[in-house]
Amino acid sequence: NVQSQYVKLQKHLDAHWGLTSPLSSLTQENFDAYLEYRSNTSVKLSTVVDEMKFISTLVNNLGMKIGAPLVPQVDIHIPKDQASKRFDTFNKDEWRRVRNALEAYIKPDDGRLFLRDFQLANTVKRAKPCFINQYVEEERRKQMRWLVLILEASGCRPHEIVGTVASSLRWGDVRIESMQMDSGKFAMLGHLNIRTMTKTGRRVVPTYAGWIFGAIKGETNFSGDEDFVFCQQTGKNAGK
Repeated sequence: NVQSQYVKLQKHLDAHWGLTSPLSSLTQENFDAYLEYRSNTSVKLSTVVDEMKFISTLVNNLGMKIGAPLVPQVDIHIPKDQASKRFDTFNKDEWRRVRNALEAYIKPDDGRLFLRDFQLANTVKRAKPCFINQYVEEERRKQMRWLVLILEASGCRPHEIVGTVASSLRWGDVRIESMQMDSGKFAMLGHLNIRTMTKTGRRVVPTYAGWIFGAIKGETNFSGDEDFVFCQQTGKNAGK
């Protein structure tokens, strides 16, 4: 929506033009210079063009009423190899297989012990069960299962759920509520307040994943408002 798009753009508008610059000072030349500014931030050309089109639309619909001298034009050719690519999502059968694999993933490898862990460190030791903290590995695998299910249910990017300290979701960002469906059954909804220091900025994401957050909260010792939803056994952020 317009609000979330503007929040995402605000830091770039501030850096390039300054938020105190009057609309009356807008020219085609300084609008075109936005392309060069954003190109220096390692972003795809197609993303920059989409942003410029959004700015142009805002000026056309609102800016002309409050002093903009012109509607800036976007005339940029995007080479085929730089165009945004859309990927197909899982179909029902593929997603069923993913869920089955996740259920198998959280179980001990031989029915009794986890025979390997999935850390990037300790590559020599991790092939031997005697060096694996079975409790830690069980918790790590459960968290991975929950994370995949949340990403599927919400459409969020991974770093918006568990990333840096600034971007990772905390319990104070999650609101769970029960809603009665038309069928009479109840569904647990989860409203996620995505944090500002993420790719698209602060926004609220509604999901049907309330039951997942309820399950995670039942398994963790850290469920205060400032605690991370995905955390290590010490309470520290599980992300990077």
